[in-house]
Amino acid sequence: MKGLVWGVAALCALLWSAGIAVLASVSDWLAGSAGPALGGLQGMAGLALPPWLDFWLDPSWRKGLFALIAATQDALAWVTPWVGPLLEWLAPLLWVLWAIGMLTLLALAAGSQFLIGRLRPADA
Repeated sequence: MKGLVWGVAALCALLWSAGIAVLASVSDWLAGSAGPALGGLQGMAGLALPPWLDFWLDPSWRKGLFALIAATQDALAWVTPWVGPLLEWLAPLLWVLWAIGMLTLLALAAGSQFLIGRLRPADA
């Protein structure tokens, strides 16, 4: 039973770590792309997607994504001076959130192991 608790905890830790790593990668890409995005629509042509995303994203979707970005860029022009600095803080904040989540997961797994150890087997 204790092995099951730690197996589930390990699986949850793996999924949590992979999710945070993907989010941190996307936030790093967004922080690096904030400069070209501030340059206007001309800068959007030079914007490159992360290499791992090319495998998953259909080329027609990519065109739609860039069209959406171009359409919303003018509407959000007043916010662009703050986007770059905020995105630079996002990846470290995600890793702090990851650490808090891992500590919580470890505490839950250790507490579960302790409680399972305190169970008394039923008399047959």
